[in-house]
Amino acid sequence: MWEPDLEYIHWVMGMKFLQDHSKKMPYVRSTTTLSTAEFTEFIENIKNYVAEYGIIIPSSEVYFTNNE
Repeated sequence: MWEPDLEYIHWVMGMKFLQDHSKKMPYVRSTTTLSTAEFTEFIENIKNYVAEYGIIIPSSEVYFTNNE
């Protein structure tokens, strides 16, 4: 069975959605530096991106309601 490399996925999503070009060299912001609103936007960007490929990520409310 396919086992996703979660660290790699985290890195790719950071490269796609957290690049900061405010300095001479672009860099990827760490998720630990994001505000709640920024992190929420990051998660929504990921959900929208993967939905284009038919992957649906449920909200935490839906997930925990269905898995209790």
